[in-house]
Amino acid sequence: MLVAPTGKVGNLTVGRMMTEFMCEEQIFTEEREGSWFVEGIFLQGDVLNNNKRVYPTSILDESVDQYIQSRVNGKTAWGELGHPDSPKINLDKVAILTNQLVKKGKDFYGKAKVCHEDCPMGKILRGLLKTGGRVGVSSRGLGTADKGRWQEEECDLVDHFVLRAIDVVADPSAPDAMVNAIQEEKMYILDDSSGEVTELNEESYKIFESQLRVLPVKNNDRTEKVFTAMKNFLNSLRANTK
Repeated sequence: MLVAPTGKVGNLTVGRMMTEFMCEEQIFTEEREGSWFVEGIFLQGDVLNNNKRVYPTSILDESVDQYIQSRVNGKTAWGELGHPDSPKINLDKVAILTNQLVKKGKDFYGKAKVCHEDCPMGKILRGLLKTGGRVGVSSRGLGTADKGRWQEEECDLVDHFVLRAIDVVADPSAPDAMVNAIQEEKMYILDDSSGEVTELNEESYKIFESQLRVLPVKNNDRTEKVFTAMKNFLNSLRANTK
């Protein structure tokens, strides 16, 4: 079966969901004037993580800058409570709003405000913090990676990444590898212009294959043709899932 291209194709991003857990010991919480905040290291560059994956700082620089411009500055940098199973943002499950991401060395320090108690998940998170518990955060996005080596260890070197959210989680310091494996087997398409995410499944591949079969074999402008084909099959997929 044809494997769909990954990375950037026009204004579409095709890739797997990537989640990276930052342990509780690196995340601090505080209450100030009735509001709760979560802060600490939200992302790390140039480090081999528990998933045997390395995010080069240059990749994170671009992704975080885009996230700040489109989400943080626009006050839509929502984060959910717990591990969602897709890159989609579910407003009924949000618990925090990230309002700051600052690079310090190769780390990205973040600060997020816990949602008002009128928000169900915000209320739950406030209750957990008031009880004296600790939480961690987990970055969530779409990305692609190639096999490589980092400081003599085999790893997956990320070559493209689109940050979608910073979530609050209560995982142990070493995340459940099985959960990550299940989540990361799925492929998604992100329309950068609209922010809409669509899951790629077996039927999606068939639609995509049928679109590619009609492309001219000898054509120097194949990238644009593939982009057009992907837009067509994405529209078909949306129509079939409504």
